[in-house]
Amino acid sequence: VHLCDFPTANAAARDLALEKEIAIVQRIVALGRVPRKGHLKIRQPLAKAVVFCGENAKFNSESVQMISEELNVKFVEFVTEPSLLSTTSLRPNFKVLKPKFGAQMRDAIAAVNALSAEQAYSLSCHNDIMVSSEITLTYDDVLIDRAPKEGLVVETEGDLIVGLETALTPELIAEGNAREFVSHVQSMRKEADFEVTQRITVAVKADAEMKAALEAHMDYVKNETLATEVTITEGAGDIDLNGHKTAIEVKANA
Repeated sequence: VHLCDFPTANAAARDLALEKEIAIVQRIVALGRVPRKGHLKIRQPLAKAVVFCGENAKFNSESVQMISEELNVKFVEFVTEPSLLSTTSLRPNFKVLKPKFGAQMRDAIAAVNALSAEQAYSLSCHNDIMVSSEITLTYDDVLIDRAPKEGLVVETEGDLIVGLETALTPELIAEGNAREFVSHVQSMRKEADFEVTQRITVAVKADAEMKAALEAHMDYVKNETLATEVTITEGAGDIDLNGHKTAIEVKANA
């Protein structure tokens, strides 16, 4: 291999449209993970992600599935109006306007206050707005306030807005508890230095809510942990799984 020539790329084989689509998908995923840090764990499934990335943006089913999996949401909704995610309002940035416009500062302030919703959004995306032959507003001329719609946490980057629906149903909470359990068992496997393919048995003591969550998602738990048997009894332990005091014992199969 080391003596072979590096292969020559076939430029004609590139799918530029697909490359552009995947680049946007990567931006959506990166932006959608930001609200998780201050609100919900990435292992907690959510009902929906709402995305605005321009009126003409289109994604194939594989890209939508990728976004859904990476953001751990059940559904991805694309909207063509940014106002469906948040309300954007602009305030004059006096520190910038005064040295920039001098005697015309009052006219510039009036121009900021008179911007339409469409102009305000365009300016918030770093697009200059020419108000008159003498006044052109730029992104730095304003201070931007964004208020997310009720039930959403929202992050914005230029012309891209991603919102996550925060309401949790009992079913979503149960799935989140099962995922948290699997994560902890995986850590126990690693600490025990089990082989990657090692089958195990798991004994659990948990409260009624955690017990019900594990029973509802037993196939997922077994597949992810390679457990041939998971026995669950009601009780408590020293392991805190989303506020549920749980005891877990893991044994390698003979």
